[in-house]
This record gives sequence, C-alpha cells and structure tokens, in this order.
Amino acid sequence: MYDTSDHQIPTRSLVLGYLPMAPLVIAGILVWFVGPLTLAFLVTAAIYWSAILFFFLAGVRRGLSFFTEGGPQPAQLLTMGLLFALGLVIFIMPYAIIAVLLCGLGFAGIAVLDPRAARRGEVPGFFAALRPPQMGVAAASMVSLFFALLF
Repeated sequence: MYDTSDHQIPTRSLVLGYLPMAPLVIAGILVWFVGPLTLAFLVTAAIYWSAILFFFLAGVRRGLSFFTEGGPQPAQLLTMGLLFALGLVIFIMPYAIIAVLLCGLGFAGIAVLDPRAARRGEVPGFFAALRPPQMGVAAASMVSLFFALLF
C-alpha cells in the first residue's frame, strides 16, 4: 500500500508528469492557426502521442501493482488492461474525430479514477493532486483538437 496521506507532489513527478503533456498543448493551440495539411499532421501526431501515453500509463499502473501490499488488486489489473486497450483502439482508429474524442474521454477518466485509486492505496497519494490537473490539460487539448476538426 502507498501512503495515501501524502499529497505533496515531488518536483521530479511534476516535471515528468507535465512534460509529456506539452506536445498535446502545443497541438491544441497550433491547430487554430494552420492550414488543412498541417492540421491533419498535428491531429494525427496528437492521436498517436496520446495512444503512447495510454500505453505508458497502463505500464505505470501495472508496475505500481507489483508494490501493492497483498499483491496486485483486481482494480489495478482492470485499469491497466483498460488503459492498454484504450491506447490500442486509439492507435488503430481510422476516424480522427472518434480517436480524439476517445483520447479526451480517456484523459478525463484518469483524472477522476486516479484520485480514487490513491485513496485506496493502489497508487502513490500524490496522484490525487497530480492527475486531475495533469489529465485536465491533456483533455482540454483534445477538446481543442475536436472542435478544430469540426470547424
């Protein structure tokens, strides 16, 4: 079990947590100032980057489960499997607008589920403070991409 009372986010976790969100934020801003070809490139890159992030987050969840007292919990394994499956679906989705929507929903889901996992001791306590704004930034970036595709 992890210390669920410690919500102080380590500096290293802040840097390593937000740095991978930068490409999504950049894409979410740039899509409003580029032509159709660059828009397609930015959306595709953001989709693939998001899929990679979901694969990574699945691995993080699995890795953390090895250190859970009493062994991996069913919720940890289920979350790991769902994150991996979401990454896979996003990676092979032929429709950009659906992939972007799935990315946004996936990031929003992590923002809600990780604080709960922190309270159950399945992840470090600081995830409760880190994940909502971190994943909120990613989800907002995907919302920007979604609307750029619509207009």
